[in-house]
Amino acid sequence: MIINKQYASWLNTFKWDYFITLRSHYKYNYMTVRGWMNKLYKQSSVTKVFYVTERDKGDWTSTHTHALVASNTEMSYKDFKKNINCSVGDYQIVNDSEGVTKYVTKFVDKKVDYDFIGDFSG
Repeated sequence: MIINKQYASWLNTFKWDYFITLRSHYKYNYMTVRGWMNKLYKQSSVTKVFYVTERDKGDWTSTHTHALVASNTEMSYKDFKKNINCSVGDYQIVNDSEGVTKYVTKFVDKKVDYDFIGDFSG
């Protein structure tokens, strides 16, 4: 198995509630995204986050970030927007954990920035 499939398989063992895609009109680096994710995680209802930043297909100088979020309460699109200083382009409730974990990990073995925050011990 390649690493992205292993990550997808491992991530699929957790319950994910939301899938979001984040963008900015400005160029940003991995520390910007880490700041966004830390703000998101500090919300009292968020229990874990996995995120990956990948290059846009049409413009390799531009990036976007996919995040899987586990929460112990319902979160609206507005809840995500108010705590992250960027555009939340996609907001979906996760119904297909296997599909979404495969999607967010598709470039994990291709020199992209990814990380997780929270309790992933089991």
